[in-house]
Amino acid sequence: MGRPIASALAPLLAKPAAKRGFRDARLLAEWSSIAGPELAGRTRPERLDRRGNTGTLRLIVAPGWATEVQHLEPLILQRVNRFFGAEVVTRLALRQGPVAAPAASKSRPKRDGPAPSPEKLTALAQACAAVEDKELAAILERLGRTVLR
Repeated sequence: MGRPIASALAPLLAKPAAKRGFRDARLLAEWSSIAGPELAGRTRPERLDRRGNTGTLRLIVAPGWATEVQHLEPLILQRVNRFFGAEVVTRLALRQGPVAAPAASKSRPKRDGPAPSPEKLTALAQACAAVEDKELAAILERLGRTVLR
């Protein structure tokens, strides 16, 4: 089916990330899923300083958002440490600066083709009924309807 784009980007980001203190480039590649879409749109990891038992994650924060990010510091630390599986980061250091806006998802225009024949819809429903997982069956049925169009 493919693999997540973050896992494909991690090897490419490894060398530049190491220069900025990130031993694990996955933090950069998966920042959106770690911080959440709203925070990822307003923040960007700049550097991870690890000295002794403490770690400081330096974030670039969009102008006007530093106070909000300060209030969310415990949540951000919890999410980052959960990502690493250990308490790696104990504090944040914020610097205001430009943060690239998250790429807007380009929704494809709906293409309404001819309606699928009732026979094909019945065959699709029977094939999906054989799937034990109801959620997966519903997803497959939606996919099948889209393909049939």
